[in-house]
Amino acid sequence: MTLRNVIIVVCGLIVATAIENVFVGHGTWLPVGIEAAILIVLIVFERRRYKPSVNSASPGWRPTGERFEDPTSGESMHVYENPQTGERDYRSTT
Repeated sequence: MTLRNVIIVVCGLIVATAIENVFVGHGTWLPVGIEAAILIVLIVFERRRYKPSVNSASPGWRPTGERFEDPTSGESMHVYENPQTGERDYRSTT
């Protein structure tokens, strides 16, 4: 299990505990539950950052010369751009 998944599970348990305490009559866990729910949403949607959302196989894309190592997968990534639209694409070198 990855650290990301562990954090999501722990935050899920905190949200469940907060909901349970609200129904029992103790509202003290409500702010913590709301923060944990926000954290889950942020973690889930953060994964979309490096996924290609454009059709970079179409003509007009050119390499920028930028390279970096993806911290999640450890892969070396090349950066391409479409000068007409300003869009950027991240491609694995493998």
